[in-house]
Amino acid sequence: MNSSLNLSQIESLQQRLLKHAVYDAVNDRSSLQIFMHHHVYGVWDFMSLLKYLQHVIAPATWPWQPSASVSLRHFVNELCWARNQMKVCPPEMARKSMSATSTFMRGHA
Repeated sequence: MNSSLNLSQIESLQQRLLKHAVYDAVNDRSSLQIFMHHHVYGVWDFMSLLKYLQHVIAPATWPWQPSASVSLRHFVNELCWARNQMKVCPPEMARKSMSATSTFMRGHA
């Protein structure tokens, strides 16, 4: 398994994502609240699946014993870590303020 990611392979997908219509549709507080009201269920579903996979593939048990393959454990834990590191503020403000919170709390603010 190749452990390095070639970013040029996903660059076109990243550009398509950055041009997605949702960025124009969510243009005020009201539309953001509506978006988050629906989006929170997708995030909840994803996080439920992710935490289940982490529990099964990379459980935190005592005493610690390795389970599953190293690369699979690493992948699942990396997904959990990356998801937990998400920041609230938009990229253009990232250097000014970095307040982290959960997507669930953002959807219910």
